[in-house]
Formats: sequence, structure tokens, C-alpha cells
Amino acid sequence: MGASTVNKMPFQFYGAQKVKDPKALIGGKVAIAGVGSGSHFAAKLTLKYMGLNPDGDVTYIQMGSSPERFPALRLGQIQATPLLPPDTLLAKKEKLPLLVDLSATNLDYIGTGFGTSQSFVKAHSEIVVNLLKAYCEGIAFSKSYRVESVQILLKYLKSSDVETVGDAYDLVVGKTIPQKPYPNWAGIKTVLESLSLKSYPAADAFINERFIRDLDSSGFIGRLYK
Repeated sequence: MGASTVNKMPFQFYGAQKVKDPKALIGGKVAIAGVGSGSHFAAKLTLKYMGLNPDGDVTYIQMGSSPERFPALRLGQIQATPLLPPDTLLAKKEKLPLLVDLSATNLDYIGTGFGTSQSFVKAHSEIVVNLLKAYCEGIAFSKSYRVESVQILLKYLKSSDVETVGDAYDLVVGKTIPQKPYPNWAGIKTVLESLSLKSYPAADAFINERFIRDLDSSGFIGRLYK
């Protein structure tokens, strides 16, 4: 991996109306898309972050995607669930308690990234550099020009809902995408450890930060924000 694209989970962990603190979740139901899904991983990570036992304090209910889980949360049929935009905005409007915003914590996570083979890097290093330059320029534009970026998203999402798309922009672009997309070893470890692996290769078996480091130290990334 030569660069990371998302360093935080974009999930927000909301509770039902009567759930005001983590202890209220003990013995309750937490809705997820399915066992092994991103929402399942997010739920377990959040419960552990809150000091609960993710494998014993709650019962996981498989209920499908975020739009399918939100109505059950609003009606109090479950006690908590991790939500994604646009349901995060709906939960906010319903004044449901936000227990943890994973994107705002110190929990590292690797969602996606740019990867290739060592042989391609050796044979086509210029292509790798140009790709990462273009990506860094895209990050800088999206972070520097909110209005224009939201308009672009509206166009390609074929939507006219500025409020909803703007809320998603603030969460994803504002909180989960780093200005300097260094390969995130801490985030990779989070994923590996969630798989209960007893051992795994060292960082250099997964990442090569040389290209981003060179773009950073040369001042290329910094100049994009001036």
C-alpha cells in the first residue's frame, strides 16, 4: 500500500431515545447489517471503546443496511446501531443520543487505499508518483472548496438535497480523509487484530510510504493548501 484514503471509520454510533450512557446498552440489542460486516466491526470497536464487552454485553441483531436499521432505532426496537449518512442526519434531527462518533475518536482504521505490486513500483515509479500527486490534489480541492465539492457530489449522485449531501461531506471529507494520505499502519493493525490473528508480518510487508513521504518533504502537499 502506497497511500491511505480513509483513516477513520465514518460510522456514528447512535442510541435509542432512552439510552443516555453505555451502561444502558448492557443486555440490550445492537443492530448490524450482518455478522462480519463493516457495521458489525464498527459496533464491536465502539463497544470496546466505551468500556463494554463487545462479545458479551449485548446481542447483535442482523437487520440490513443503515436505512433499514434507523427506523428500528427510532421506534426503540433496538438499543443502538452504527449509522452512515444520510441516516446520521436523520438521527440528529430526531435528537437521538450520539454515543460515539468514530470519525472523531483516536481510533485508527484503514478503509481503502492505493496498492500495487513491488514489481510495478520498480518498473513504473513515475506512474505511481503522478497518480499520488493527482490524488493529493483532489484531496486538497475537496477540503478547500466545500461548496464546489458538494455541488459536484450532487451532480454525480443525481440529487438536489444539499443538506443531506453536505452533512455526508462534512463527515467523510472533513473527518475521515487525511490531508496527507500516509499509509496507515495503525489502521491496518486495527483490522488485523479484529480478525483475532495471533501473529502477522511487520509494517514493511504491507506498506511503502516512500512516495507520500517524498511528496510531503518536497513541499508539494503543503503548497496545495496555500
